[in-house]
Amino acid sequence: MKVIGECTLREVQGKKVLLIFGGPHPRYLEVNDSFALLWEKASEGEFTADDLASVLTRTYGMASAQARAEADATIALWKQHQLLTE
Repeated sequence: MKVIGECTLREVQGKKVLLIFGGPHPRYLEVNDSFALLWEKASEGEFTADDLASVLTRTYGMASAQARAEADATIALWKQHQLLTE
């Protein structure tokens, strides 16, 4: 999987937001720290759910099953907002 290129992660008024420029109208998502961390990893290129889970395990000390569930949920959200190409 890869994230679409028409997005950028920024801090706006003290909050992290993902600015999405693809489509007919620009939009944004306010995101938390773990979303931002995973987006930065995914923005490096091709990734898998296991890659994202590994980042969560290393950064937050999550158990591998919990980290994988969080990674899967994040990927599902990205798919819902059409932020991925496969």
